[in-house]
Amino acid sequence: MTEKDWREGFTEVKESLAEIRTDQKHLLQYIKNNQDLTSQTMTKADEASNTANQALYIAQGAKTDLVLYKEEQDQKMMRQKKSRRYLLTTIFTIIGLLLTLIATIAPILFRFYGN
Repeated sequence: MTEKDWREGFTEVKESLAEIRTDQKHLLQYIKNNQDLTSQTMTKADEASNTANQALYIAQGAKTDLVLYKEEQDQKMMRQKKSRRYLLTTIFTIIGLLLTLIATIAPILFRFYGN
């Protein structure tokens, strides 16, 4: 092998090494970009998870509020029913007492003011 052949071979090896280094730099940049994208994706996924958890918490709170509101409405309706029942009982009791009073007083009045 001559010195010229040796230099040409060495030049080819140097060029191949330069190409390999360039490819290596591109590959490292590609890996770095993918790591950045993966990191961004994970950050977005964490944000989405937090948002979903917040929405779930709000929904559970709304459900609890709705259940409490419904219970309050049911209790209010029961109180109104009891109140109406008490009012009707009181009215009919008063009417019954008045009829009893009239039935008791009527014969006495007819004796004094009759014919």
